[in-house]
Amino acid sequence: MTDFDRAYRENAELVYRYVFSLTRNADLAEEVTQQTFYEAIRHPGNYRGEAALSTYLCGIAGNLMKKELSRRARENHVPIEEMTDLPGEGSAEDAAMGNLSRQELFRRIHALPEKTREVVYLRLSGELPFSEIGAILGESETWARVTFYRAKQKLLEGGGV
Repeated sequence: MTDFDRAYRENAELVYRYVFSLTRNADLAEEVTQQTFYEAIRHPGNYRGEAALSTYLCGIAGNLMKKELSRRARENHVPIEEMTDLPGEGSAEDAAMGNLSRQELFRRIHALPEKTREVVYLRLSGELPFSEIGAILGESETWARVTFYRAKQKLLEGGGV
């Protein structure tokens, strides 16, 4: 087995879950996951080993996802927030946020600062542990826990900012 095979086997699911948690679009998540590994192979010298490989790959995926959503929004003249779907009834958001409508919850999450919004999506939609969320975002597990707790409080209070 090559190093690339091992890296793909160990990280592809995490990268996919990361992108899917942000986009809620399975096709886009698969496309961005594949493109992420293509970019990593194309530019092997960019990974300097300063962070975990999973963190590096999620960084590539996040950048690719943002570019793709912007491109699609420009082509279709559709706001980016309308290009992603929230999960259906019985989702983690429903359980965590009680009686909020999906539309109201999305509005409140969208109003959060970007990094906080990513923590919320990764935790609720991606169901990632705080240790992985911290690693993906280049922060500590404690930071991820505190950020999620504070975001949840703001969402329940009715504010996002």
